Amino acid sequence: MGEMGNLVAGKLVHGRSVRVGFDSDIVVSNSLMSMYCKCSSFGDCRKVFDEMPQRNVGSWSVFLAGYVGFGKQSFDQELLGLIKCMQIDGMKPDGFTISSILPLCGVDSRKWPDYGGELHCYILRNGLSFDVHLGCCLIDMYSKSGRIFKGRRVFDQMRSRNVYTWTSIINGYTKNGDSDEALSLFHEMQVKDGIEPNRVTLLSVLPACNSHGCLRIGKQIHGFVVRKVLNCNVSLSNALIDMYSKCGSLDLARRVFEDESFCKDAISWTSMISGYGLHGKGKEALSLYSKMVLQRISLDTITVVGILSACGRSGLINEGLKIYDSVVNDHGIKPTVEICACVVDMLGRSGNSIEH
Repeated sequence: MGEMGNLVAGKLVHGRSVRVGFDSDIVVSNSLMSMYCKCSSFGDCRKVFDEMPQRNVGSWSVFLAGYVGFGKQSFDQELLGLIKCMQIDGMKPDGFTISSILPLCGVDSRKWPDYGGELHCYILRNGLSFDVHLGCCLIDMYSKSGRIFKGRRVFDQMRSRNVYTWTSIINGYTKNGDSDEALSLFHEMQVKDGIEPNRVTLLSVLPACNSHGCLRIGKQIHGFVVRKVLNCNVSLSNALIDMYSKCGSLDLARRVFEDESFCKDAISWTSMISGYGLHGKGKEALSLYSKMVLQRISLDTITVVGILSACGRSGLINEGLKIYDSVVNDHGIKPTVEICACVVDMLGRSGNSIEH
């Protein structure tokens, strides 16, 4: 029921389990909590948890995973208190418990205490093995906090690695601006371990190709996408458009954009418009933007920033100001700091600092 998000059916099953006396079974209760979490009903999960006569490590792990997934943004004292309650209850966090809370620890490495580092130490002290999932969570945590070198240490210590492990470390280097190492690992993954990249791997490595020097690798990845019939995936196609645009190959970016094998979304249009704007092709950006509006494709802040930047770089000040007026008054988009900055930039380029 949880996988389908059918809360009503899940509650019917819960009611039935209570009537037949299965609600006191730990496995059943854990499954019910998991179902409620997947149905975004953490309140019901908490109620099941509080009413359990007995709990095991799995009970606490499911509960904490639900708690973390229910809008938590960072590791705080409240979460720390729950973990302490788990230990008072006689339960030691296992690998699943740790992997559930690690995503909250990679926000800012400058914060103290370093909960992510403490959890890593806990894993080592208690002899928890770096399975694929736990290893990926550690790599991701260190990557997000700008400590990719520690994530690499975890990666190198893992005895068993699969496509998800390689994708985590490649994504970490890409996000931390080390494109060369990301591309080197992408090559090593296939040659050394004989592992074929999946869709997420390709999405992780494509941003590392965003320079003229890496265009050849970007083309090779594009060829792989076509051979594996992955070009029907909108996310991959959008990433290819972005990669070709940033490499200066607007013709190839437009060819991907015009490919009818995938269904274009707002990001597809925005990526192509931004690509034209990046290289001073304001008229082409305006033409594409007009088609986007005519097809009633929803505009967002990123689209507006893209087209206004294109107008500013190409000296199309009047056209840019008309678009600004239209998106605010006709499309109901509120002027953000980024949008206003584009307008100020346009006015500055035209020699006007104040618009009456």
